[in-house]
Amino acid sequence: MGNSRLFCRFSLMLLLLLTCVSEKSYAAYCNECFSWDCSCGTRDYYTYQNYSESGDCYESPCENSCFNMFRNLTWKVDGAYLFWRAFEGETQFVISGVPSHTDISGGNVGAIGTLESAEFNWASGFRVGGELGLPEYQLKLVGDFTSITNAGSDGASVSGSRYLNDIFGDFDGAVATACSSIRLYTRMWNLYFLKDLTCNCDFSTAFYMGITGANIHQNWHVLYSGDQFNAYSLDWSYEGVGLRTGLDFAWNFASRFSIVGNVSGALFCGEYNNKGTMTVLGDLLIESPFYDYRLTQQRIVPHFQLSLGPEMRVCFFSIEMDVYALWELNVFNNLHYIYKSQSGTPIEPKDFYSTNSLTGLQGLTLGFRFSF
Repeated sequence: MGNSRLFCRFSLMLLLLLTCVSEKSYAAYCNECFSWDCSCGTRDYYTYQNYSESGDCYESPCENSCFNMFRNLTWKVDGAYLFWRAFEGETQFVISGVPSHTDISGGNVGAIGTLESAEFNWASGFRVGGELGLPEYQLKLVGDFTSITNAGSDGASVSGSRYLNDIFGDFDGAVATACSSIRLYTRMWNLYFLKDLTCNCDFSTAFYMGITGANIHQNWHVLYSGDQFNAYSLDWSYEGVGLRTGLDFAWNFASRFSIVGNVSGALFCGEYNNKGTMTVLGDLLIESPFYDYRLTQQRIVPHFQLSLGPEMRVCFFSIEMDVYALWELNVFNNLHYIYKSQSGTPIEPKDFYSTNSLTGLQGLTLGFRFSF
């Protein structure tokens, strides 16, 4: 008797489960599909459609169906070409156009002339990413990776009766030429959840929050030549992880055309390393250190990101493709530091001080996005 009741209960549960599942997979009968309404012009506007045995289509969200969230998964792939330029302050390495002693009345003077700075050139990079979406909950899991390397070189030399003054170290004699070479490596990744806030045919916004990481490294070398040679080198690096939050928005001003943008902020926490060296090569070709310091510490680094530009949408078969051209800005703080100290004998105390500046990247982001 007990076994019969158990068998009946088990059969009833199995029947209910099969009925629930068959509601979603009812042969041509209830073939639920997820389709993008491209005519509306919004990226996340969607409709659910069911097809009956007669082939008629009728709207039915089937909200009570089992495994709905797994059957309607969507995914996207994203790729972008970056044409960015880095910008950074506190990169002065020489004073040019310095007048001779005969042009100046008096004795000792401060800096007179033009400060020459190290500048970055435009460079190419890339960004790749993907997205997994749960349309019923308007929730998405998004991940991306960005990589770019910026470099630049500058120089100055004596011109006529105008001279050069070095900025780093203590050059003994006249400086004839000064050369600078700088390089910045930037790697960033993000993994976050995105939730639609508003979604209609004219304007849509989405909020996202998740984890982020950065690996940024810069090396800068300056060479002074003249009566002697001085080689200055500054290397700093940062590797950290943190939290990111932001907003995506889109203004659909015409069919298949939108103005899209993004604004986000992040706080990284990680390890910062800064190493500076200055080597003096005298008349006898003997190297002697003038600077040689190392700094390692934990730092919090803020990051601000902004992008804005047009986007065009193309739909063919069951695939949607977005093509976009954005102007993008990235700004980091608490990274670029120049440390200096007074000269003296090794056992004398040194007045150690530093200057710092923002580190940024800006430029054009050209990309495409496929939705499946």
